[in-house]
Formats: sequence, structure tokens, C-alpha cells
Amino acid sequence: MGGWAAFTTTIRKTQGLRGGAEFLPWLLDGASEGTQANVLGMLPPPVRFLYHWIWAPKYYRTVGTIT
Repeated sequence: MGGWAAFTTTIRKTQGLRGGAEFLPWLLDGASEGTQANVLGMLPPPVRFLYHWIWAPKYYRTVGTIT
């Protein structure tokens, strides 16, 4: 297993949801809409829900919106 699959497996095993909650919004901050859609499309629906409704809003409240 390599690339993204290996990375997500490592994050899930070592950091759990907390790691995703911190890493994913940071990773996608400033990314194009297409890149965001591609990355989020690789994730299961519950994780996408968490990203859109909890993780990203919390991240942008903390760091501010980058334009």
C-alpha cells in the first residue's frame, strides 16, 4: 500500500478523528475547488460530513478565511 492510502491508514491508526480534524482543513486551505472535491471524494460520506459541518468551520474560525 502506498501514497494516499498509506497516509490515511497511518493517520487513522495514530491520530484518529482528531488528526483528521486538524490535518484535513489545513491540507485543503487555499486549494482549488477541484482539488478539494477530488480529495474529499476519496473519503467516506461520514468524514465528508464532519469536514463540511464541523472541522472546516472550526478551522476557519480559528485561523480566519484565506482569500
